[in-house]
Amino acid sequence: MVLPGHIAGGYLITKALFSIAPPSLSPEEISILLFLGTISGEIPDIDLIFSLSTKYFKSKFLKFDHREHITHAPIFWFTLCLFMLFVGYVSDSTFVVWASVAIFLGTMSHFLLDSIEYGIRWLWPFTKRRYALIANPNANRPREPVTVFYYLNYIKTEYIVRFSFYAEIAITIIAIIVFLR
Repeated sequence: MVLPGHIAGGYLITKALFSIAPPSLSPEEISILLFLGTISGEIPDIDLIFSLSTKYFKSKFLKFDHREHITHAPIFWFTLCLFMLFVGYVSDSTFVVWASVAIFLGTMSHFLLDSIEYGIRWLWPFTKRRYALIANPNANRPREPVTVFYYLNYIKTEYIVRFSFYAEIAITIIAIIVFLR
């Protein structure tokens, strides 16, 4: 998935959380948490900033797919959010507790959506194997240097024929409908 689907997934999971278990916080704090959960739907792709940066263009950083970085390891986000949860409980901060949950669910939505076709290393560091629901024949092909033009060409030629593309459109439409209600 690309940006719209991940943002929509983070928004929907955070909105669902607050519908099921509304936090006893101010409306402003709830809005901040909703924003955090929404952004967390995309945050595992933070490594793309480095990939698209000309400073790193010729570095070893680009020798492999961005889904091999630690930001695409669920255990990284689990550990970070568990630490945040601990800090929230120790400091008796309801906001930090809820923030850890919102960030965790947002990042997990990212991994679930990437698991449709591209695969996520769910069991890293125990194995580097990626798990996906639908096999993607191009998942392990050699990558070209990551540039904005590479991604635009990828979306134009390959992504629009994949199931993920249509799932992303559906999730984004659902998120817009939920937002407007």
